[in-house]
Amino acid sequence: SPDPEIFLSLTSLLKSMLGGGGYGMFDGDLCLLYLGAAFVCARNGDKTRALECFDNAYDHHLAFEDSWKNKEGRPTSALFGAAEQMPRLFIRFSDDRLKYAVSTYPEDIGGTIRADPKYAPIFD
Repeated sequence: SPDPEIFLSLTSLLKSMLGGGGYGMFDGDLCLLYLGAAFVCARNGDKTRALECFDNAYDHHLAFEDSWKNKEGRPTSALFGAAEQMPRLFIRFSDDRLKYAVSTYPEDIGGTIRADPKYAPIFD
C-alpha cells in the first residue's frame, strides 16, 4: 500500500529549511503536503493518522489565508528572511479544495471531519 511518509518527510524538510513557524506563503505548500498524507492514510484505513494529517493541513490552510490577507509572503526564518527577492507565484485555493479532499476519504473518516465544529467553515 502507498506510504504517507514521503509527504510527511517533505513537510519536515520544508519546515527545517524555513525555520520554526512563520512560514508565510509556504503554509500553502505545507497544507498540500499534509493533504497528500491524509489521503494516503485514509486510503490505507489509518483513521487516526488521516485525521491528524488533515488537521495539520487545515491549520496550514488557515495560516496561508492569514498570510495572503496580510500580504506576508516572506517566511520569518533567517534563511529566507535575508533573501532580496522571493517568488510571488503561489497556489491559493479555497475551502472547496479541502471539502473535495474530504469527499475522497472513506465515510468514517470524512464523516468525523464533517461533524467536527472546527472544520464547519469548510462545509458552510
